Parts: sequence; C-alpha cells; structure tokens
Amino acid sequence: MLRHLLDTTFPQHLCQLFDACLRIGQTPARWNEALVNPLCKDRKKPYTATNSHPISLICLFRKLFESLILPVVSASGNMSYPGIQAGFRSGYSTLTNVLTLHHLIEVDAARHIVFLDFASAFDRVGWPYQELKEQGINHLVLQLVYQLMYRDMSYSLIVNGCESQKPPRTSGLLQGSPLSPILFNRFINSLLQSLN
Repeated sequence: MLRHLLDTTFPQHLCQLFDACLRIGQTPARWNEALVNPLCKDRKKPYTATNSHPISLICLFRKLFESLILPVVSASGNMSYPGIQAGFRSGYSTLTNVLTLHHLIEVDAARHIVFLDFASAFDRVGWPYQELKEQGINHLVLQLVYQLMYRDMSYSLIVNGCESQKPPRTSGLLQGSPLSPILFNRFINSLLQSLN
C-alpha cells in the first residue's frame, strides 16, 4: 500500500506527523487502539478462549513510527544485557542458551540451573517508569514509550465478525508492537542481574 503512495505527497505528510510526535513527545490517540482477533489453535477442538491465540492488529503508521525510534529506545540509557538473556535479542536464540548450558555442564561449572518461563509475560508488565528511569533512558524517549504503551490504551475483541465494546487496557505490552520485546527485556533486566 505504501509503495503505491511513494509518488504522492503522503510520505511528506507522514514524515511531518512523525516529526511532530518526536518534537512534542505525543502520539495520536488512534494509535492506542487494537483489534484483537482470537484465532483457533486446534480446529479439532471446540473454539473456546483456552483454545485460541489472540492476534492484535494495530495501526500500520504506529508500527512504522516505532520501527524508526526502535534504535533510539534500544540504545538509550546505560543498558547492558547479561549473557544469559537470549530472548528478543538480535543474534541470540534458544540455541544460544542450549549451547551455553552444554558448555557449563561439560566444564562442571553449573551447580544450579534455573529456567524461567513467565506465563503471559507481556500481558503483566505494568508501566516500568522507575526501572526505565534508573536505566538512564532519555526523558523524551520515556514520554514516547508511555504514550505508545500505556496512555489511554483500549482494544476491541472480534468474535464471529462482531466487534466488542472497547474496554481500557491497563497493563501489558502491546502484541505486534516493535517496541514490546525491547521494553520487556529492559523490564526484566534487573531481575536477571539479581538472579545471576
């Protein structure tokens, strides 16, 4: 869709919108609405809440804006990841942890090993203002993160083609957001350092 608009004035207007968001530290309210479509996990079983996987559809322009500020959010402040944190990091995967574990066992350096798997982890993250502030994130970046993740968030659930009312979303990181994985890593970083 955007490729067809390249020869129009639309990219210039979009650039002006993004520039205004950066200057004032606010984003359009429409960007904070999501459509949630629960897709059936196993079609052989009844379509229920436990047998569905929610897919959030968010504004395309929000995702573009987030992709553009992602390097700034990643680099802002004094963030360093421990070697054991492989989730949501470029160049790391679950294989990284498997190889590390194998090495620790071979050299007899692993006396105790703990694996953590947080159920619905993205859904439980509150506004980690203090955590992010302590990491030295730039004030404008903090303000933009708040605007994009926690200010007047709402969602509609689409079931059988019908849209629900829009209840507010009071916690969690938005599924489908390019910033969510980075923010989750920043949020759990102090826990990992304490455990390490």
